[in-house]
Amino acid sequence: MKKRSKVLLCMAIFIAGTQVSLAHEEESAEDPTLTFAFDQTYSSKYMWRGYDVFGENSAYMPSVDIDLFQTGWSLNVWAAVPMGSGSESLSELNYTFAYNTTFFEDEAHQADVTANWIYYDFYKGARFSIATTDAVEFGVGMEFPNLLGDSGLTPSIYGATLDSADPNVGFEVDGNYYTFALSYDFSCPQTEQEFNITADVHYNDGLFAADHDWSHSTYTLSTSYDVNGVSVSPFLSYQSTMEDSSTSGVNPDSSELWGGVSMSF
Repeated sequence: MKKRSKVLLCMAIFIAGTQVSLAHEEESAEDPTLTFAFDQTYSSKYMWRGYDVFGENSAYMPSVDIDLFQTGWSLNVWAAVPMGSGSESLSELNYTFAYNTTFFEDEAHQADVTANWIYYDFYKGARFSIATTDAVEFGVGMEFPNLLGDSGLTPSIYGATLDSADPNVGFEVDGNYYTFALSYDFSCPQTEQEFNITADVHYNDGLFAADHDWSHSTYTLSTSYDVNGVSVSPFLSYQSTMEDSSTSGVNPDSSELWGGVSMSF
């Protein structure tokens, strides 16, 4: 825990330093505004870090994102509600405070960096239950949009540490998590419709008492349409659970297939 606290402190210093270095740019911004984005997602499954959270139940996931005057800081409130009985105690509210910035803009090694703090609130969960304990996550992600030139491929990485908000069950929840992803944008020649394919692989470093090992990979195909000012985005995802992780609690099923649609404005 001491080592993890030092990591969090270092990242806090990093964010504060970045904010100071960009202060002159923020002061020169013209008419900064407080911007709200609303999203509603229906998904046939709720998959999180390889876990099938709601089992056979589908999920309704509304959210609101608040951009704080184009300063790089943002707030988000997101919910996951099971569409069926049996998983009510896993109903979830997430509160996210995030900062976004860019290093080496327009260079081949440009890095779009996001640091976020997330509070997981299982507001219907039983107290002291490992599956429904509130938790806090601190994560840092980096995306490299120019690294592979004009290929349409964008690599990204994300690392996070998760701690239980209740010390009585923290020994089962606490752990680290890493994602390595590759995203590809392309258009359909006949319709010029834009599509995205994302493939990623995940390393579970003891989260929820799982083995310290590669846990699963996912593949997602998505697109987006504008319908009277509303962005409608259908998606289809497939998860392949690695053999070792299926016996350590991440997911007993070797594969999962699910899909859904998001509407945002």
